[in-house]
Amino acid sequence: MARTVVFTAEAEQNLEKILSYWNTRNKSTVFSKKLTRAVLNAGNQVAKNPKLGKSTSITDFRSFKVNNYRLVYEFNDYMLAIVTIQDLRQEFNKP
Repeated sequence: MARTVVFTAEAEQNLEKILSYWNTRNKSTVFSKKLTRAVLNAGNQVAKNPKLGKSTSITDFRSFKVNNYRLVYEFNDYMLAIVTIQDLRQEFNKP
C-alpha cells in the first residue's frame, strides 16, 4: 500500500523560505528546482519505506537528510506527513 506524502503548513513555509533564499542568492531558479525535486523524491522514497530515516529524540518522529536539509516526518499506514524542514547548517531546533 502506497502512503500519501503531505506537507504541514510549517514544512511548506520552511521550503518556501529556503527556495526564496536560493532564488535571491543565485538570481536563478535552477538550484531551487533541483532542491524541490530532491525533497519530493526523498518524500516518496521515505513513504515507501518510512524506517529509512533516523529516529529522533521526539517519539514517533523520524528524520531523513536531503543535501544540507533534514526532513522531519511522522507516518502511519496511509500517510507520511513531513512536519518540518530544517537547515543542517543552523544549529537550532534539532530534534
